[in-house]
Amino acid sequence: EDDFVQDRRAVRPARPPSVAPGAGAGRSRKSAHKLPYVIRHRDGSPLAFAGLWEFWRPPDDPDGEPIRSCVIVTTEANDLVAPIHDRMPVVLPPSAWERWLDPANQDLAAILAMLVPAPASDFEMYPVATLVNDVANEGPQLVEPLPAPPPGSELQLAPEVHQLRLAEDLEAR
Repeated sequence: EDDFVQDRRAVRPARPPSVAPGAGAGRSRKSAHKLPYVIRHRDGSPLAFAGLWEFWRPPDDPDGEPIRSCVIVTTEANDLVAPIHDRMPVVLPPSAWERWLDPANQDLAAILAMLVPAPASDFEMYPVATLVNDVANEGPQLVEPLPAPPPGSELQLAPEVHQLRLAEDLEAR
């Protein structure tokens, strides 16, 4: 467990969810090719990440301007994400939203119990173009799936990525 989350002070501030249509991940495992990936719910619903935020002042400047801090809590990767990264954001299921958002909920054990990897079966993941690595780029083309590499190619991707894409392509036909 993260020392930050284990610290009771970290769970006392507001616990907002950070909502997004999907998450991005770069391949952090040892690989000659560094491809970015999109990870999203299979049903297209938004992801609600466990977040923490608070106002604080630096210890060396107690009279200074308050600083707003926000963090998305991470956990170990589930089976889908593990081939490309060892960590992933905590994605809260709708059944946990009320408990996470309740400022009166100070039960550390119950809060920590929510900080687990979401089931891999809830998600799809696919590689996207490296255009996403430049903040100047915008548009829907940034999350368009890359085609599977040709057999025997040097480009080695997680096999489940290609299985998911193949299944989607077959369903679309």
